[in-house]
Amino acid sequence: TQRKLNLTAPTWEEIIARHTPGTSIHDAAKLCSEGSCTPLSSLYHIPTPDTVPPALWRPNNCTSSQAVALLIPYRNREMNLRIFLNNMFSFLCNQQLEYSIIIVEQLENTSFNRAALFNIGFRESERIRRFDCFILHDVDKLPEDEYLPYRCESNPVHLSGALDIFGYGRDQMIRIRGLSNKYYGWGGEDDDLAQRLVHMRYQIKRHPPEFSRYTSIFHGPDKQNEKNPTRLDFLPQVKHHRVLLVPGSDMTL
Repeated sequence: TQRKLNLTAPTWEEIIARHTPGTSIHDAAKLCSEGSCTPLSSLYHIPTPDTVPPALWRPNNCTSSQAVALLIPYRNREMNLRIFLNNMFSFLCNQQLEYSIIIVEQLENTSFNRAALFNIGFRESERIRRFDCFILHDVDKLPEDEYLPYRCESNPVHLSGALDIFGYGRDQMIRIRGLSNKYYGWGGEDDDLAQRLVHMRYQIKRHPPEFSRYTSIFHGPDKQNEKNPTRLDFLPQVKHHRVLLVPGSDMTL
């Protein structure tokens, strides 16, 4: 079923009023820890002070079969982030998921490293709870079908027919050692990840194309996220050297 997407960026005040009326982001997280969850309760930002309560939303009338973490690498896309959250809160709540949206923000003045931010989000998610499923997402992409399941299966799930949005079970992420931290700038990490999946003999689950369409939110050019000219240099190492998939390597989680 086609979702009605709102691509107008609301203010933070409008997001709070719409999804968690009468409270703040900090208070929303506290309320959820006391059993009264609201959509804004699910938002978790890295880096974050230790005083901020764990961020989680759970349905009040049922128990979700999986606890799902959306990992969002982020820098200088505030308008995209506001549009993303405004659309995704209702989408995820309607699926009756127990979930967190984990925003992993990279500091300025360094080349963007999307894969490393996913790894950080995976590790930091332990501060919230032990999640069963991890959706590796981008802040400028919105699912168009309201029934596209944001859940994980026995094999990695390719959520989008044309984009790099995947769902990995906890054991799958650990087995492939996450993503490589070697890829700065645009490109390469997705090909590297595909090699890891082949190496570990996973069969990717794909949804029908008409069911897995996404809308892209407009954004300007990315500074310090230019195409990486050396992005293909590391792929033979992943393909031929199993040693690179051991814990502690800079090629791993």
